Amino acid sequence: MSKAILTIDITDQTLRYVFVKNRRGRLNILKSGQRTLENDLSISGVLSKSIYQILKDENISASNLYVSLSSQERIIHQATLPQLRKKEIKEVVISEIEKVPMLHQSKFDYVYKSYPLSRGKSKVVFAAIKHDFLNILFQETQKTEIPFHHLELSP
Repeated sequence: MSKAILTIDITDQTLRYVFVKNRRGRLNILKSGQRTLENDLSISGVLSKSIYQILKDENISASNLYVSLSSQERIIHQATLPQLRKKEIKEVVISEIEKVPMLHQSKFDYVYKSYPLSRGKSKVVFAAIKHDFLNILFQETQKTEIPFHHLELSP
């Protein structure tokens, strides 16, 4: 049985999608397109209804769902820091995230990774997303009943 994958890329105003099937180890693109989002994604039902509409209009059925998020609801940054302990790096990352106006005084989820550079410095790459928005995103994808496999934050 071949797996049918629906991949959606969410921006603040557009939902782009690609529908592919894995046949004999090769991904074949069967459908693709984009939809303008008429409402704010933070409103319950907007994303799940948009996904349902794609499935209906394109007459497709997906067995897996992958999501890429290119929205203002997230940030991806990097910083060069002096050599610090893990606890200090975490404090700097949180402080940098809180400087971003959309995340200031908001609950957020974040990840970061530190990479050593030369001369006692390190490069820290971090991403953050509003906690409420992330919860809505997961709730909306669960409503579709398509197994949700992957979330990517893209620039």
